[in-house]
Amino acid sequence: MAKRVNPSIHVIAADEHVGCQMGLMHPEGARLDENNVTLPNEFQVKLWSHWDHGWNHWLPEIVEDNPWDFINLGDAVDGVHHGAVSQWTHNVESQATHAIKILEPCIERCQASGGRYYHFRGTEAHGGQSGQAEERIADSLGAIPDAQNHKARWEMYKWIGPNKSHLVHYTHHISSAGVSAYITTASTRELVESLVHAARWGERAPDALVRAHAHRHIVVPLSGVQDGRRVRRLVVVVPGWQGKTPFIYRTSARQAMPEFGLVALILTPEGELYTRDYTYTLEREEPE
Repeated sequence: MAKRVNPSIHVIAADEHVGCQMGLMHPEGARLDENNVTLPNEFQVKLWSHWDHGWNHWLPEIVEDNPWDFINLGDAVDGVHHGAVSQWTHNVESQATHAIKILEPCIERCQASGGRYYHFRGTEAHGGQSGQAEERIADSLGAIPDAQNHKARWEMYKWIGPNKSHLVHYTHHISSAGVSAYITTASTRELVESLVHAARWGERAPDALVRAHAHRHIVVPLSGVQDGRRVRRLVVVVPGWQGKTPFIYRTSARQAMPEFGLVALILTPEGELYTRDYTYTLEREEPE
């Protein structure tokens, strides 16, 4: 059997928050535990149109006929959290079943390209303690397990490209700055931390750090020199798929427009690491 070659494209999504009335819902609606069907609201119809466009129009132009891995960075379901009543069901099993329905076509397309699917555990408030709901979803979707046989993992170091020249670190969490003037602060701090810890223990520093959780798209580059060669490191925060919930209105992000989308991390044959993104928001309401 031929040895598998690492693809030079990673496609990343995160924070679908299936189960929330402001998260993703399939246009056919979701079937509840007692066989009732709940249908998407106006916001979810618009949200789905962008999910559909991202996967079926934007992404094919990016990946062309090349293989690509799909990394889902967690919070696939909203769960039952913080006393919220904004979910369309508090049955997390029903949320997980609907998330699987949404993600299955994306994974089939990834696998058809020759790529693999990786699933992550996000915030325990959403995915359950130790990411129980995420593990159930990842197992159903055939996600690649980690060394401890977790189908939904907390973190991953992964090579991008066939030559193992560029290393990427993935995990869900990063601090979120609600104040736009400091939007890159957490990303820069994350990058500095990775360099310090790698240097302290003599490890290879990642060329890119990819995070989610903040529901915003942020890219912070840092150029330098290592072992006599020029290096350009990236911190990438991927947008989510959830609108404003009641929680947001009591944070410093209350004026921010929610950001949705997909990100592709790409390594060129010349060794340049860069991103392409499908990021957008929805128009705000007309003034009264």
